[in-house]
Amino acid sequence: MSPSPPSALLTLEDLSIRYGNQPVQEHVELQLPAHQIMVLIGPSGSGKSTLLRAMNRMLEVIPGASCTGRVLLGGKNIYA
Repeated sequence: MSPSPPSALLTLEDLSIRYGNQPVQEHVELQLPAHQIMVLIGPSGSGKSTLLRAMNRMLEVIPGASCTGRVLLGGKNIYA
């Protein structure tokens, strides 16, 4: 009997982020399981901070920034 996979605590579904008319990330899909550590690495300007801002609803305070798609925390859409 194999163990069941851990359930996702945070899920990104078709997340797209724009600054004005400029798309900066498109159609991001991600599942972060509970009780796990995730590392976000990449070169400068690759969108790491932008992705974190979207997951923490911090894009709302940046004029012209917007996101579409869903960010689910515990199965609930934080942008609903």
